[in-house]
Amino acid sequence: MPKTLSDANTFYLRSTHLPRALDSVQQAFVGMYPASNRTCGPLPIVSRTAEQDTLPPNEAHCKRYKELMVAFAERTAKRWDNSDEMKYLNTKLSQYMPDKGPVRIGGHPRLSGILDHLNSTIAHSSEVHLPAEFYEPRVRQIIDEIETEEWFSGYHESEEYRRVGIGGYVGDVVTQMVGYVEQTKKNAESFSLDIKSPIKFAMSGAHDTTLAGMLAGLGCFDKKWPPYTSHIAVELFKADPSAVKGIRKDTDSTSSSLTASLPSPAASLRSLVDKAATSSASTTTPTRGADPNTTIARIPTPDLSPSQLSRLDGYYVRLRYNDRAVTIPGCALPGKHFPGQASFCTLAEFKKIADKFTPKNWENECKVEGEPHFPTKDESAGY
Repeated sequence: MPKTLSDANTFYLRSTHLPRALDSVQQAFVGMYPASNRTCGPLPIVSRTAEQDTLPPNEAHCKRYKELMVAFAERTAKRWDNSDEMKYLNTKLSQYMPDKGPVRIGGHPRLSGILDHLNSTIAHSSEVHLPAEFYEPRVRQIIDEIETEEWFSGYHESEEYRRVGIGGYVGDVVTQMVGYVEQTKKNAESFSLDIKSPIKFAMSGAHDTTLAGMLAGLGCFDKKWPPYTSHIAVELFKADPSAVKGIRKDTDSTSSSLTASLPSPAASLRSLVDKAATSSASTTTPTRGADPNTTIARIPTPDLSPSQLSRLDGYYVRLRYNDRAVTIPGCALPGKHFPGQASFCTLAEFKKIADKFTPKNWENECKVEGEPHFPTKDESAGY
């Protein structure tokens, strides 16, 4: 990134409507580019209406997602409420519950509320801490394990859960990256785009449920609730042809010289593009045989022609969660990543995996009611 920011169009800032998320993205950006390092003036921060926002998993305005959440929460409660682990929590914590009542997933307070209090107080001074029993390592480990199952197991198990919960966000991340790739190639190829300017860096103020939902939806969640200040960096890379010259595509072996010749960054993304206020809610999916000059960002991978798919050649995607590279399971398969580096997923494979749970019409899918809550076949995330 340049030392001085002169082109506001290369940055994209977004936030949910909650003040703490807005403050986070504003402070992070100003930390990167204080006024002394900007000649382009202030940058706008985009925020959608609460009804249309897919940056946070939106249970308040997506009835189907809320229905699925309740079903998975009830299943978790049946598994855990009478377990030895819950009995242990009660020996430690029930004395602090209202009327000394039992600790339960759906109790009062809910177990997730206790977790929120723990995480919030840990991030502050001891003056606001709860009694010492709440911070015992085994107590925290049990609560964390139960609550990550309640909130995020659905993303791992159910394609529909991923679609209505985090699919709009992930689909827009793909749109952002593919748009960048196509825009940089527009002078060499004869297709036009409705994306006016390639964005080099996008950043959004989101929530712990956004981060964990995205990681779980892509099959690379560590099943630990994201601590305060957590972040995901979604990086787009372009391969240096000299780095891959002579390396067989059917092997994962690597030489010592390859490590020094990794792809160089083309863009780093932590957000989604806002092509329209309801891009993820009202996107229609072009079918096979559509105009080959159209941007391919929202066309499902199976409907792309070989020439359209070839536009993504040479580009790779890497996820870093709290500055640690994570690997998407499907990207670890032979031929789906940079040779010898499984965390560097081909952009084509990343798009293919994301396309499977990117909603065609989020608002309509949110209206579904009464259908079965759990998949009848294996729909594991990350493939």
